[in-house]
Formats: sequence, C-alpha cells, structure tokens
Amino acid sequence: MCKSRRSMAKIVGLATKTGPVADPSTIRPAPGYRRRAMTEVVDVVVVGGGIGGAALATALARAGLGVTVLEATEEYSDRVRGESIHVWGVKEARELGVEDILLQAGAHVAPLWKQYAEGIGEAGILPTGMMLPDIPGTLNLRHPVACQALIDAAAAAGANTVRGARDITLTPGQSPTVSYATNGAPHEIRTSLVVGADGRASNVRKQSGITLNRQEPINYIAGLLVDGLDGVPDDHDVLAGDGDLFFVLFHQGNDRARVYLCPGLSGQHRFSGPRGTEQFLAACAISSYPWSEQVAA
Repeated sequence: MCKSRRSMAKIVGLATKTGPVADPSTIRPAPGYRRRAMTEVVDVVVVGGGIGGAALATALARAGLGVTVLEATEEYSDRVRGESIHVWGVKEARELGVEDILLQAGAHVAPLWKQYAEGIGEAGILPTGMMLPDIPGTLNLRHPVACQALIDAAAAAGANTVRGARDITLTPGQSPTVSYATNGAPHEIRTSLVVGADGRASNVRKQSGITLNRQEPINYIAGLLVDGLDGVPDDHDVLAGDGDLFFVLFHQGNDRARVYLCPGLSGQHRFSGPRGTEQFLAACAISSYPWSEQVAA
C-alpha cells in the first residue's frame, strides 16, 4: 500500500496526540491470552518426513502441487530400518524420480547376495542385479542420510518442510485441517489430502480411526552399524545361517556395513543391556562366513 507524505504525516500526528507509541518488544500478552494460528492452504500435507514421506513429497512438489511436510525430529537419528532397498523398491524409486537422489547421497549398490551355511561355507548366490531389467541390484544407504537427502530434495522442489513439528492434530472433513506447533507457536493448514507417513505408531492413523492389525512376532532382529571393514569384500551382501542365529550384512561402502542378527523368539533380549554391543559383536564371529572375525573385531 502506498501513501503520500501528507497522509503519513497525519498518521504520525495522530499517534503523537493519543500518547507515545509503545516499544513492541516491551508488550506482553494478558494472562490467559493464546496466540491464534494463521491458516495456511496447501494441496497436500505429509505427516512424517522419513524415506516414504520425503520421497512422496519430492514427487508431488515436482508435479506442481503445494506440499507441506511435518517432521517431528530436528535431526534424523540412526534407525535400524529402511537401509536396504530391494530391487523392486529401486524400480519404484526410479519411477518416482528419487533413485538418483539416493545414489548421489552415497548409496551402495549390491549386485549379488551370497549365502553361507554352517559346515559348508559359501552355499549359493542370489543375483539381485538380474532380478529386474535394468536394475543393477539392491541399494544400501544409512537411514538418516537417505531421509535428509530426500527431504532436501523435497524442499528444493518447492515443498515447505517443517522440522520439530509437535502436537499434530487432524480435523477431518471435505477440507481437512492439520494443526501443529513449532517452538510453542501454533500453526494451522487447510488441505485437500493428508498423508500419514509417521511410522508404526502413526498419530495420523490413530486420529483417523484406522485399526492396525498386528501379526504375532515370529522372530526378533537386532542391528548394529559396523565400521572399519577394510578387506571385507563389498561386492556382495551376506546371508548366513549359523547355530541359532541368522546373520545378515548389507554393505554401505567406505568399509561400513549394517549387520543384523536374528536370534529367534527366545532371544528377544539377548543383546539388550549395557553389554549388548559387546555381546552382539561376539555373536558375529560365526563359522560359516570367512570374514566374520573382522566384523566381530
């Protein structure tokens, strides 16, 4: 809005006549006052900025939709999940346009899985690079690195990415709203579609009344990120059975791998407690895998 110098002078004069203008930094809200959220309008709200949510947000923003991603964490923590994308997932990532993002972030491609068995050694090969046309193999990348690369890509494509989102509340309807808070400040978004990508304990699922059906566990899995694997071949990932353990190793490149041990139902707490890491590494020294001692070191 443009005003003439004369009209501006009238405004200043009015302020002077009615008393001094208060310094905004000294103004404090009255007791019980609550700031009201300004309502933003977007096409899609994605709750959860993990691999799935951030990848979807990237694709939707690139297609020209207005997208807001609400992610609870300020910084992605290490998670024992989502670190090996199988070939059909790689194909979907390519079709979605995010495969190159993961590769540029340092993803390691495994064209082979080798099987090892107790008393036999190498027992078979799974040629993952031959399962689907033009897909070179499975793709391994540390979970927080993948999440950050994808949410950065979503932001670069035009999505509004909000970190540290708290108290997310859905109001359903033909034009649903999502309210949330950051640093104590309230916000509200009106949208056409809300996508819940906030994990197994999904707040969106619960507020939407969607029932989660769980199968009784048939196994337990523990995982550890292992560095210093110099000399351990990384041209293949590893599946090995040894005693009561199933051993899985996914290479991430640069002498690093994620190692999983599956001890069965009876081993639910086998690697818990203050000595859990020590016990985990000791259990990695299986007889069937030739480089297991280097993994366990």
